[in-house]
Amino acid sequence: MNCPVIIEKTGKLSGRDAIYLDEVEFTSCRELILKGEFNGSLCEKKQTQKWIGFNLSFYSVLFFNVIELDFYQGELSSSFDQILNSNQIMSWRSEK
Repeated sequence: MNCPVIIEKTGKLSGRDAIYLDEVEFTSCRELILKGEFNGSLCEKKQTQKWIGFNLSFYSVLFFNVIELDFYQGELSSSFDQILNSNQIMSWRSEK
């Protein structure tokens, strides 16, 4: 099941140029840190700034996947989705 991760200040982000991802860090403590900029004119909640810097942290991350937009084949409910009951993780657990 996919659950959208909505950023309160911006709302959903739409358009292929909405997110500029500059840095990805995956720490040894299962923390994922994403840094970059959002295009303020492509936010659901319109912003006065053209570019909004972001630093997003996700905790207890077991797996993450980043793919170029043109190659993704599937449905997403937002630019950032939390996947609950992931088939991939369930298959890894059943292999043990």
